[in-house]
Amino acid sequence: MTGALGWGCTLLTPLDDLSDGVPAVQGDGGTDTSEGDASGEDVSAEGSVEADATDAGVDSADGETGPSADATDGDASETGTTAEQACAQQAAAFCERVVQCTSAFSMSVLYGDVATCKMTVGQHCLLVASADGAGVTVPELLQCATDYQSHPCEDLVAYRWPESCRPKAGAYANGAGCWTGTQCASAHCNVNPGQLCGKCATPATAGQPCPYGLECDWGLSCQAGQCAPMARKNEACGPGHTCRFGLNCVGLACSDAPDLGAACDDSTGVSCNLINGQYCSAAMKCEQGSLASIGDACGVVSGQVKWCLGGSTCAPGEGGNYCQAPGDGDSCSPSVPCAPPDACYLGVCVLPGSVTCP
Repeated sequence: MTGALGWGCTLLTPLDDLSDGVPAVQGDGGTDTSEGDASGEDVSAEGSVEADATDAGVDSADGETGPSADATDGDASETGTTAEQACAQQAAAFCERVVQCTSAFSMSVLYGDVATCKMTVGQHCLLVASADGAGVTVPELLQCATDYQSHPCEDLVAYRWPESCRPKAGAYANGAGCWTGTQCASAHCNVNPGQLCGKCATPATAGQPCPYGLECDWGLSCQAGQCAPMARKNEACGPGHTCRFGLNCVGLACSDAPDLGAACDDSTGVSCNLINGQYCSAAMKCEQGSLASIGDACGVVSGQVKWCLGGSTCAPGEGGNYCQAPGDGDSCSPSVPCAPPDACYLGVCVLPGSVTCP
């Protein structure tokens, strides 16, 4: 996948934040770190919900376009709208649709709240539009915003974004340094998770390998090491063909997760609805997880799952795992990524566009 959710959203690798690092707590009272829930998402002992929201979802969410036009000079286009206004409209459409298609809990995990989502996505949209080698037109930004408003939820939560938000070619050839696909002639920048800079490259198509998880083309995600589309409700699923978020692969078809309080068993693929922040408890019942703020313990805490609020990551600290959110100038690493819209560059959090990627 070239990004997360469109023009401004390198920040929402969206629902991965709910699936990555959801620790299994059934069976042994909350210490099981085995991987693989029903919909094929990975789980980990850290209980981290901040995975590639600021790195992987990167470019498809940026709504990148190529260097053919410049919408970042602050002047109104023929539409009478500035790039800043267009990015604000796109951010509003995107964030509101995320709530409609997922849940308030998902929004809390991804961004904290709708207002923060709009601010973060809008800011990132402008950064992408002004990236070296790139150019984004106001009409393209506005069309993407319009299409988000009615984009099918079943597609949105399966990484299938509006076609109008597809990245367009930039100026840089394959192998050149980049931080967003809009800089690249291939419209794709391979960036390792948690890092700012990558290299322009041809995106991987269905069936091709994705060793780092972020190499896949538009509408695809990395599943069992290969690029493939996420399966939607009632579609066929299985190894290497994951169900979209909120569904389980049962009997080789994607079906709804159990309701809150219903029986579950991650080992048989009957997992709880991560979109709503639910998990399979030690009693093998779907229970509601809770939210943790920066500095609070996270992951499995006293047999219950706690997800970090948007912008923070559940990472190891002294005596356990805690929600952390490094900002400008703070130290960072793949396991402790920066709070968006910052990204990690040579171990330090910086704003995208503030450095030249080699």
